[in-house]
Amino acid sequence: GHETTALSLTWLFIPLLQNPHVLKKLVAEIQSVVGDAPIVAEMIPKLTYLDATIKESMRVNNLFPIVARKALEPLELKGFEIPTGSIVAPCNMIVHHLESIYPEPLVFRPERFLDESQHHPYSWLPFGGGNRRCIGMAFAQYEMKIILASILPRIALELIPDQDFRAQRLGLALAPPTGVKVKVLSVKPAPSEVLELVH
Repeated sequence: GHETTALSLTWLFIPLLQNPHVLKKLVAEIQSVVGDAPIVAEMIPKLTYLDATIKESMRVNNLFPIVARKALEPLELKGFEIPTGSIVAPCNMIVHHLESIYPEPLVFRPERFLDESQHHPYSWLPFGGGNRRCIGMAFAQYEMKIILASILPRIALELIPDQDFRAQRLGLALAPPTGVKVKVLSVKPAPSEVLELVH
């Protein structure tokens, strides 16, 4: 689970640093909710733009574009007969880039996810869907929120130019071929309360 969370964060930094207006809005939200205090669980649900940014990144850059399932019994789907034992592999990446669901699908726009009532439950599938959805989904998202809320207000970053971000297979997942290289522009010291927790 940690490798997939790390890869999700790696993918997230690409559009985040390419869209400074998103980063600015995100940092402002984190600062207004967290301030200089240590991050506690009660703060996480208040970080709605952070949640939307993570979801939009996972929509645009899906680690697992295809999630295969085996039919345990025969079924009919949209007029197609699927016999028992067939492997069915829906392509999440296609769903995530359908213009009818996500207008301008190649545009990184976290605001798409600020109103969850606008989305069908099976229109966002980076963790699969239904009863067989990834058991680690909530933990992975929580982990990403803690990491980003800790880093983004303190460290100013920019992408190193001329990198290849075309997805390549890394085990079962898709990853940038050489990772994502960034330049650290500035670092703010950690609040004293956080430093006390570390010691």
